[in-house]
Amino acid sequence: MKYKLYDTIQLITNKYVPIGVLKGTFGIIVEIYDEDNFEIEFIQNDAYPTGKVFPVKKEEIMLVDSSIIKSDLERYVKGNIQQNSKL
Repeated sequence: MKYKLYDTIQLITNKYVPIGVLKGTFGIIVEIYDEDNFEIEFIQNDAYPTGKVFPVKKEEIMLVDSSIIKSDLERYVKGNIQQNSKL
């Protein structure tokens, strides 16, 4: 499977539990190093960023339908735009 920039993924390993990212956590591909290595920005269930961004291997993630988190992401982005416009 070929991954693309900004694809939505889900972590399928517990390898990153010690740094606070659990199996099942969603993320967005923000950098593609090669076909097997990606930089991922992980997000909470409510689509807010966790502040965790790090490289993972292809076998540690799976592609998911972005509609799973799309409404939460849109709400987050709209909230930030409204908040910034008040400044």
